[in-house]
Amino acid sequence: MRTLILLTASITLAGCTQGMNKADLEVKNSNYFQNAELGDAKAQNKLGNIYKNGDGVVQDHSQAVYWYTKAAEQGHTIAQTNLGWMYEAGKGVSQDDAQAVYWYRKAAEQGYPKAQTNLGWMYEYGEGVPKDDTQALYWYRKAAEQEYARAQNRLGRMYDMGKGVPLDDTQAVYWYGKAAEQGYERAQNNLGTMYEEGEGVPQDMTRAVYWYKKSADQGYVTGQTNLGWMYEKGKGVPKDDTQAVSWYRKAAKQGYARAQTNLGWMYEKGKGVPQDNMQAVDWYRKAVKQDYARAQSYLGWMYEEGKGVPQDDIQAVFLFRKAAEQGYARGQTNLGWMYEEGKGVPQDDVQAVSWYRKAAELGFATGQANLGWMYREGRGVPQDNKQAVSWYRKAAEQGYARGQTNLGWMYEKGKGVPQDDKQAVSWYRKAAEQGDDTAQNNLGWMYEEGKGVPQDYKQAVYWYRKAAEQGYARGQTNLGWMYEEGKGVPQDDVQAVSWYRKAAEQGLATGQANLGWMYREGKGVPQDDKQAVSWYRKAAEQGYARGQTNLGWMYEKGKGVPQDDKQAVSWYRKAAEQGDDTAQNNLGWMYEEGKGVPQDNKQAVSWYRKAAEQGSVIGQVNLGWMYEQGKGVPQDNKQAVSWYQKAADQGDADAQNSLGSMYEEGKGVLQDYKQAVSWYRKAAEQGHELGQSNLGKMYTEGKGVPRDATQAIYWYQKASKLEHSHTQSDAIYDNVINELFNADEVGEVAQHYIKAFAERMPDKPSISTDPNYHLIIKESLIKSYFGDEHKARLNKIFKEVLPPKQMQVFAAAIKSEACSDSFSWADLTEYALFAEQDSTYKDKQLAGCNFLLEQATTANQREALAAFVPSITEELSESSRSQMSKALKKYEKIKIIVDQVKKKTDFPVPMSESQVFEDVVAGHDYVEQIIVYQDTFAEDETLEVDKNALLAEKCETPDLLQMGINLHITWLDINHQHLLTYVVKNEDCKDVI
Repeated sequence: MRTLILLTASITLAGCTQGMNKADLEVKNSNYFQNAELGDAKAQNKLGNIYKNGDGVVQDHSQAVYWYTKAAEQGHTIAQTNLGWMYEAGKGVSQDDAQAVYWYRKAAEQGYPKAQTNLGWMYEYGEGVPKDDTQALYWYRKAAEQEYARAQNRLGRMYDMGKGVPLDDTQAVYWYGKAAEQGYERAQNNLGTMYEEGEGVPQDMTRAVYWYKKSADQGYVTGQTNLGWMYEKGKGVPKDDTQAVSWYRKAAKQGYARAQTNLGWMYEKGKGVPQDNMQAVDWYRKAVKQDYARAQSYLGWMYEEGKGVPQDDIQAVFLFRKAAEQGYARGQTNLGWMYEEGKGVPQDDVQAVSWYRKAAELGFATGQANLGWMYREGRGVPQDNKQAVSWYRKAAEQGYARGQTNLGWMYEKGKGVPQDDKQAVSWYRKAAEQGDDTAQNNLGWMYEEGKGVPQDYKQAVYWYRKAAEQGYARGQTNLGWMYEEGKGVPQDDVQAVSWYRKAAEQGLATGQANLGWMYREGKGVPQDDKQAVSWYRKAAEQGYARGQTNLGWMYEKGKGVPQDDKQAVSWYRKAAEQGDDTAQNNLGWMYEEGKGVPQDNKQAVSWYRKAAEQGSVIGQVNLGWMYEQGKGVPQDNKQAVSWYQKAADQGDADAQNSLGSMYEEGKGVLQDYKQAVSWYRKAAEQGHELGQSNLGKMYTEGKGVPRDATQAIYWYQKASKLEHSHTQSDAIYDNVINELFNADEVGEVAQHYIKAFAERMPDKPSISTDPNYHLIIKESLIKSYFGDEHKARLNKIFKEVLPPKQMQVFAAAIKSEACSDSFSWADLTEYALFAEQDSTYKDKQLAGCNFLLEQATTANQREALAAFVPSITEELSESSRSQMSKALKKYEKIKIIVDQVKKKTDFPVPMSESQVFEDVVAGHDYVEQIIVYQDTFAEDETLEVDKNALLAEKCETPDLLQMGINLHITWLDINHQHLLTYVVKNEDCKDVI
């Protein structure tokens, strides 16, 4: 029959076939067409589908609309729905949402679920009707209750979004589930999302993957993309970047922009595929063509960085703006960054803030953190730490690591919030545990300093290492410091250098300066001043103040560079103007000394003050000194004391000693020996030699403390073990020696010192000698029998011989180098004592400055001067005999006391009593004694000759005896001095003494 009908149709239409193709002819010959022509609505709808889809015919939307209309006007619900769709899509007719709604309603009111769903959609999105979620919900529910899966999915979404009903995740899951169970791929994807997020059901990544897989296997691009995401993140399945790429690619090839963007990301990062920026750009670009905002932002980043495309900030800004104007928060943040940095656009903090704020108000954590930064720095907005904290907190509470780090910093510094180290540590830890390198470094610092946590160097090292191994330069520098100091790790300069170098090579100025220091000191590397200068310069040229200060020091000292005070001043000034207190102090010193700048005490004071006001102890001490001396400021002891006090309170030993001196002398404060002792002690206990010497003196003199020989010796010994100039050593020993030789009750004094020494005596007595010991004894004896009154007398005689003007010339002459030996007080004394016995002595002493004296004096004056010498010699010789006699009598008395002490204390001293005494008063310790004087004397031919030579002369001449003792003291070692003295005193010459 079908063949017959076709044949008939063929005959009937034969005259109308011109211009038709074969497919059209077949349709015309079909029973659908015949039935449609006869008014069969079902056939009409079917024929509409054939033309709409081009199913066996040339696709023709107009013909589709024609036949749909025919059927729709007969009340055919499916045709009505199809016709509504053609109007909605503008296919075969002009696009007309109102007509679409009209036909959807016709079908919906007849209970057709697809039409009901479509009508609900039109209400939900306000297309062809006013937007009305309640109406949308009404029609979705109508269809859903007929088990129409798409409607169930839409109804679930209304509950999910809280549209037309209160938000209800449980209801959303219910309706998604009903649709998913029917195999509806969109619902399967949505249900997977509910399981992933734990909304309406307990969170269950495995169930999420199950439903995503169901959806993906049906080719649904969102399901495929979500399944790829689960593989990328290892959620509900083992992490597998290759699988992630596979699913992203399936969706991307279908043109799904989100999948294309994700696939580009995998290529950019080299995850699951070889790293390939060109491929990344290609996939980003495909998504960008669809105006996908995230892809625009990512592609903009590639242009900013020049990855896979030529670097182009203008193109980056263009793409960031495209994304930003779509409301994409990351794009807004990136655009803000370009304005902040002035990249691709003129620098504009106000614009930066505007875009950061847009992103921040969308809840984007990076935008919030960046906006917080702008408030903290006062860029584009008034500076406001409270606002900064507010935005940092919003970012931090979302788990954004940088927001947490910055919030921690605000707590640490007490900016915008009360200072709270524990809160700082808490936020640093949250960020550090996410791998934020800045937070790891900061947390290490808190452990190192014991701020907010118990101090723990090992924990500090642990966190510094975490940051350092990520390449964070500041963490590398801090880890280097821990190795240099041996804090939390074994001390290791080589490791310190290694970490400093890593930071330095990244350009971190702190690392460069520290590496320079290691080269300067030869720690962990061969000492190399040129390398030190090189690294200091790198840091200095970045404006790093400490690098500038250190480079200035290298120029000042001429280390690694030619010595150049002007360059030193230049670098000190750069650092000083940045507020570096060391540089300020050093610059002050250059002004005080006139090095590299004209000498200017006022400028020196100005820079010392800047350093001092920052708490620099060196600056405070130097400023105090300037006030004490009246240099660059009016002399003011009270101000001096004030600045010394500030430094002393910080533990500076120099300041403590100076403050002690001010109390001792009553300068700027009421004289207070107890306070003087207190400050001298603080300095002394830090190893400050002057402080130790001064404290010893206070015990010697009983000032501010009870007189205590034991303590005096103790502190003098402490000071004597340190490096002193010859003058300083003399001064220390003279304190004790002068006291003994000038005391009325020498026995009492000597006994104090000898007992004190006996108490400190080690098990095995020994002797050590200061290489300057003989000079100390000599000077002490001279001071004993040639006092200040004799010096004054000699000076007076010189003034009487020479008129004032000539005296000035003469004074200048004898102060010259040529006359330095001839006219020092010590040598004048020896000249007075010994000139008569040594005819060449006078010539030797005066030869060096004859020429100067001839210019300074007339012939008459020279004659008067020549006459002066014998007269003063006679006078001084008589005085000296008397003084020496007194001294030796004291010596003998001390010898008796030593004998007594030895008997009482079983004092094991295998040497002469005078040796014991002189070692006691000079503060010497004992080393192994080599000789016993009685045995050695008999065996020592040199001493025998010396003795015989003296005795062969006129032993009865006291001056000769004195000369012999003193001249031998100048060249005999200490043991022989004492032996010779003993021999001369105790044998043939003892009666003379």
